[in-house]
Amino acid sequence: MPDSQEVYAKRKMRSRNSTERLHPTELTRRWIFLWVLPILFSGSQSLAQSLSEFAGAETNRVGVLAKLALSSGEAQTTAPSQTQAPPDTVTLAEAVNRALQNYPAIRTSLEFQAVAESGVDLARTAYLPRGDFLFQANRATRNNIFGMVLPQPVVPGISGPIGLNEFGSVWSSATGVMFTWEPFDFGFRRANVLAAQSTVNRFQAALNITRLQVATAAADAFLAVLATQQSVRAATASVERARVFLEVVQARVNAGLRPGVDAERARAELALAENQRILADQAASVARVFLAQWTGLPPGVGVQEGPLMQLPLPTPPAVENLQQHPSAQEQGAAVEEIISRQRVLEKAYVPRFALQGSTFARGSGAPSATRRLGGISGLGPNIANWAAGMTVFFPVFDRPVLRVRCKTACLRRFWT
Repeated sequence: MPDSQEVYAKRKMRSRNSTERLHPTELTRRWIFLWVLPILFSGSQSLAQSLSEFAGAETNRVGVLAKLALSSGEAQTTAPSQTQAPPDTVTLAEAVNRALQNYPAIRTSLEFQAVAESGVDLARTAYLPRGDFLFQANRATRNNIFGMVLPQPVVPGISGPIGLNEFGSVWSSATGVMFTWEPFDFGFRRANVLAAQSTVNRFQAALNITRLQVATAAADAFLAVLATQQSVRAATASVERARVFLEVVQARVNAGLRPGVDAERARAELALAENQRILADQAASVARVFLAQWTGLPPGVGVQEGPLMQLPLPTPPAVENLQQHPSAQEQGAAVEEIISRQRVLEKAYVPRFALQGSTFARGSGAPSATRRLGGISGLGPNIANWAAGMTVFFPVFDRPVLRVRCKTACLRRFWT
């Protein structure tokens, strides 16, 4: 009997020691798996059954974790993916096309071109007639004298006979519509339209050169990835060669046929080859990042060699007309824009003819110099008129200013 009690005490002490040796994190994890998770996921019978099996046998822990991951991801997998998965590999043409479609500089050039095209539409609106509407009401005195006031923005004009010098005020109002149209302008408006169109051509040329730069950069990044991949292959082959050489030399050293320094030298060559492979891997990773920057693809996308690893043609391609190069076209478009602006300045020193028609009405609370109407008399226009005619305007003394502007435009043309 004492022996059985001693055995029972030893077993109890062993069980207590095994419990005390458990890490607090392990105890918390077991408590969560045994009690908390079945309560949280009590609505799922299959999951609860799996957890109960885990409570009986801890060997099913991996299966329960897998079921938990699948059940938590059901809500995210039900919605269809709106983004298309990137390809595993791309060719040179695909990389260039993606760069032309996704790079922000091209979108910026397109927006500038759209702004320039709206400028052409704005210049064409000068051919349309103009209509202005006016209404005003005021409360003022009616004192008037003979004399004239030069045009200025301070002293308002007044109409009517000479009145008494008193401060009695009345209501006055005026409203009217003025239509103006320029029948001919000696080519001034057409010059403005052509100048705006030349701006569109310049932005179109700038867009073409931006496309060329982006495509060239994307192709250069693609070739850099391809070149670094070949460097990685060569470095890997060097590592394998150095490893085989080390094994052969080490075997000869172990057999006593070669001194031990040969093995150390072979081991140093292997370490140098491994360093070269690490540097090649680093260069390949950087090249893939640059390719992703231009194309918008993930850095892990591979490249397809295609015919790029073959020998080039024996005869180089013929050089086309250099005037068709985007850079030359951009410079030519810039020169044409300056010439168009110069023509606008030349057409500006001409008389401007305007056909005008107007209908207007006025109201006043003072029908005579000595009589004033009370209340709101004069707020409503009650005396109407109409008029039609032609106005000719010619800036006589603008010639020196226009001459200097034309000279500046000519010099800018030579600078371009």
